[in-house]
Amino acid sequence: MITEIGQLGACLTRSERRESVLLLALAVLSGGSEFVTIGALVPFLTLLLMPQDPPMVSAFDFAIGWLPSGDKGLFVLAALIALVAIVSAVVRLILVWRSEQFCARVGRGLSQGIYSRVMREDIASFDERNSSDIVARIDKIQGLVHGFVKPLLAAATNAIIALCLFALLMVIAPLLTLGLSIALGLIYAAISIVSVPYIRGHSADMSQGWDQRMRTLRESLGAKREVMLSRSFEQFEGLFTSADWRFRVAFANNQAFAQSPRAIFQPGVIIAVALAASVAVWIGAEQGSIVPVLAGVALATQRLLPLAQGIWNGVVQATGNREVVRDVLELRTGSINEEPLEIVEPLNLTSRLDCRDLDFAYGDGTSVLENVDLTIEQGEWIGVFGPSGAGKSTLLDLLIGFRQPTKGAVEIDGVALEGERLMGWQRTVGYVREASFLLDGTIADNICFGVAEADRCKTRLQSVLTIAGLTELIASLQDGLAAKIGESGVKLSAGQRQRIAIARALYREPSVLILDEATNAMDLALEEAIFAAIGESLPDVTLIMVSHRTQSIARCDRYFEVRALGVIETQGPLTPGDHVVPLNR
Repeated sequence: MITEIGQLGACLTRSERRESVLLLALAVLSGGSEFVTIGALVPFLTLLLMPQDPPMVSAFDFAIGWLPSGDKGLFVLAALIALVAIVSAVVRLILVWRSEQFCARVGRGLSQGIYSRVMREDIASFDERNSSDIVARIDKIQGLVHGFVKPLLAAATNAIIALCLFALLMVIAPLLTLGLSIALGLIYAAISIVSVPYIRGHSADMSQGWDQRMRTLRESLGAKREVMLSRSFEQFEGLFTSADWRFRVAFANNQAFAQSPRAIFQPGVIIAVALAASVAVWIGAEQGSIVPVLAGVALATQRLLPLAQGIWNGVVQATGNREVVRDVLELRTGSINEEPLEIVEPLNLTSRLDCRDLDFAYGDGTSVLENVDLTIEQGEWIGVFGPSGAGKSTLLDLLIGFRQPTKGAVEIDGVALEGERLMGWQRTVGYVREASFLLDGTIADNICFGVAEADRCKTRLQSVLTIAGLTELIASLQDGLAAKIGESGVKLSAGQRQRIAIARALYREPSVLILDEATNAMDLALEEAIFAAIGESLPDVTLIMVSHRTQSIARCDRYFEVRALGVIETQGPLTPGDHVVPLNR
């Protein structure tokens, strides 16, 4: 667990580290006030029982000797106890409030930092993860804060206060305190030896159950129609129930381990105090000296027990959430772009795009493309075709810069894509996939993706609506551009969703437009109208289009076929009988 604490500590900001030191200082102040409050009760009870001739309890001779005689001394001591008790309560309230605020800030910092990192992570690293696992792990940040940070913080503050009370007990009754401490330590050590292996196992079960539960939820809800058709309700219900039960049983077992010592210690302490009192009477100690000391011991011990239980509870909870911490912090790994995108100027294609002796293979060594050499001139329309799985989409990823070649380079206007040039290039590329993601928002939100409403250009928005053939759709909707399209555009047809995605890409004012099966849900007449509008409105745009539909790419200027790990230039995929209306560009 020390490793997880160190890794988590490295994630804290300087202000959060200062805040943690302040919390420990408040805990010391709280412990000191507890020391004074309970310690002052011993001379107070002594004066109360024997005001005329109080016996000298060696540890508190100085206090009784310092007080005025008679009732006045009793009143002074009572006022002191009340004042310190008030200070102690105020300090405890501040400590509780600041602790909660600290945990909230830590959670906010982790959530923002990890989300930002995941969103900036390169595609190669991102594709190695399961998106359901990413969502589950970000969701675990709340569990990390309340199951690891908060319990450890409580354990640390309780330990400081407990040390102060232990010091007080050593002053009041050293032999009894040593005996109780040894017994307490042995019992906790025995419980720890027995329970820690189980707690660690439950930690893994909690984490894996949490992940599996989230994955089953996302996959079954995303495949709702398929589940309905296959009637596979019981299969997914079984997966969800199993994962949920695994998480809950592990959580319940760890909670039981955390609470068990309390049931043992409370009666044990009462028995120990009663035995100590009996022994004191048996050996002939004066009642006036026994009662105040035993009262102080009992009060301090009763205050100490919840603190000891809090320490144990915090350690058990933190140990039980080690895997949660590891899962969350694992999201901090991966290759990311550290540069803020907004400061990088767009890098428009002004001359040509080149692939120079390009190879690409996945991390497991599987080759996809080898020795690719091609040149695309600015303003050309390029058609890319080939069998499924040949590497067409991978080629597009390389051209965009989503993936880096294992050999060779992609060059824009004669200079390799890397660093700020890569970021600037990606700002000027419009990219549309076969099934582009749509927000559960309005049509305008989806077209002006990532642009605040106040910053949207209405003129540009109207222009791309016309090019993408969306004006009739907008006119038919009661709310127009403000119409909600549902999750993933469920209220729209597949062709309408593709047109919105094309409008989104055009809204970015790209110098290069890349379409990966982006029109296969449209009829040919509509597709033809959209390409005609692009050719007329954006005569300088460079278009790279992948499609299995011959008619879709036959209007291009040049063609590349992807096959057998290579890319070759051909005369195009047209066969006798195909008919395509040429574009006037």
